[in-house]
Amino acid sequence: MKSAELQTISSPLLLKSIKDVHISGAGKTTLLNVFNQRELTNLEVQGNVLLNGNPMVSLDNNQRALLGYVQQHDILPGELTVREYLHFTANLSLGSKMPKTKKQQRVDDLLEQLSLKKCADTRIKGKGSISGGEKKRLSVACKLLGRAQLLFLDEPTTGLDSYIAKVLIHNLKKLTRNGYNIVCTIHQPSSDVFNLFDNVYFLANGKTAYAGPQDAILDYFSPLGYVCPDNFSPADYYIAVLSVAPGAEKESFKRNEYLCDHFLISPAGKLIEGFIGVEYTRQEAIRTSRIPETEDVGSLGRLDEGYNYFASGGNTSWFTKFAYLSWRSAISLSRNPSLLCARLATTIFMSVILVIIYFHPDQTIDQGRIVDTQGMLFFFCANFTLVNSNRLMEVIPRELPLLIREYKDGLYDVTSYFLSTLLTQSVVAVVLLIISVAVIYLCGGLRLEWDAITICIAILTVAFYVNVTFVMCQSVIWETQKRVMVAVPQLCFIMNVLGGYYINIRTIPVILKPITYFDWILSSFEALSINQWRDVENIECSYHRQEPCILTGEAVLDQYGFKTDDFFVDIGFLFLQLFGYLSFSCVLLFLKMKYKWT
Repeated sequence: MKSAELQTISSPLLLKSIKDVHISGAGKTTLLNVFNQRELTNLEVQGNVLLNGNPMVSLDNNQRALLGYVQQHDILPGELTVREYLHFTANLSLGSKMPKTKKQQRVDDLLEQLSLKKCADTRIKGKGSISGGEKKRLSVACKLLGRAQLLFLDEPTTGLDSYIAKVLIHNLKKLTRNGYNIVCTIHQPSSDVFNLFDNVYFLANGKTAYAGPQDAILDYFSPLGYVCPDNFSPADYYIAVLSVAPGAEKESFKRNEYLCDHFLISPAGKLIEGFIGVEYTRQEAIRTSRIPETEDVGSLGRLDEGYNYFASGGNTSWFTKFAYLSWRSAISLSRNPSLLCARLATTIFMSVILVIIYFHPDQTIDQGRIVDTQGMLFFFCANFTLVNSNRLMEVIPRELPLLIREYKDGLYDVTSYFLSTLLTQSVVAVVLLIISVAVIYLCGGLRLEWDAITICIAILTVAFYVNVTFVMCQSVIWETQKRVMVAVPQLCFIMNVLGGYYINIRTIPVILKPITYFDWILSSFEALSINQWRDVENIECSYHRQEPCILTGEAVLDQYGFKTDDFFVDIGFLFLQLFGYLSFSCVLLFLKMKYKWT
């Protein structure tokens, strides 16, 4: 590996107890990221990371289920309780072959093991939520659900007081006694926490300064002239020794280089190098078929028949993933009543204002009603669809960190997340849209035939979903809520102007014509106009008008550049736009997951 942080680390992946890595800026997080093949976009990595002799990059879902990575920052869905999130994770990470009763038992066992029973029904975030230590233990529990045998934790005690940190490490210590292999990095542990570790690794200048038993560290450093005073914690003392002192960077660097080089030639360093050499030779022999592949006594156990339960989502059906993602999203919505009330109030306010403006209970159509009707239909297309989709501008950017982490953990795929988010986040908006449009439609003097009403609502529903997928697409492109809030209104402004109400579609400049193929406002407005006017044979004309009268529905459509024959073309464009925006969003998100957020 060539990196500003991490240079060369030599260590066997034969782990049977907790390991600890120290020194700020020494490359602890980078090392764990390399082990787990995470966040390597800006790193040049040389060499291999092997699990049971297999390169990490070639592992399948069953093999990856052996690993669990708890990163430094806890990213959890705040609206769920501890039990609910474990239930969600269990149903996605434990394969469909495992009965639900066993999954529930697995959740209950972890709540007991990690001292989470008291807060099991407490929300993860918000008022009266769980503590920082409980969040960290919850993150650990989620990784253990799939029976991960090798667990990596990046600074699990960060932000915790000394007592909570000790409780957490004590819980992890108990897990190692039950057969788990745990590797964790810690920046500055207390004496109580430090004494809980079996083996420790000290990193400095991106290299190994010490690797071995925790209780042998004094005997190793003392002959080198670094004797820990009796009243000092060994952890604090040797962290200070290996740290870079401000104003003495060159001297600190040279000292650390000496200590790291000394470890390489020490008996412990030679033992590690020898082990790696033997393992490398064995793997080369296996690859060239000179010896049969056998189970290494020290390696992680192979997958037995029952381990197919724990395939990190690999054996979980797409519909199961979709169902539980929808369930989680629905809970998130239901626990934000203020948001639902705000959306309801906005819809009621807009509906009342529009009913007052366009109130026309009889079916008389005159010249003045043409402009009113077209204005109402355009408002349906341009405003009702956009207002009801605004919620999506912040949903995906807010959930993106959680989405990336859960996707990398193999819980679900891009399509199941997108479709579940699309449907659950829009169901309330669609209901409000249908009710408000129906009320305004009946009060606004539009055609009262049931087929016309049904077609109008259906067109607006499809247009709404096109708008939603467009917003989701922009969320994936721009990633943050601030940038999405800047980009979407500007793009929707263009769609509005070219939507067929402010400009005749025949006069749209050629350079802007391609945009109209992506404009759901134009397609839906033309379709609604055709639905309203195509069977109108007579429009009253006032004798006092100076300009010529428009006498038929066909003439109204022609005034806007619309054609009756284009009705099904518009419907087709709406569905193509829906499919196109959704497909582009899924593909782009997948590519970003693979290449940008790797």
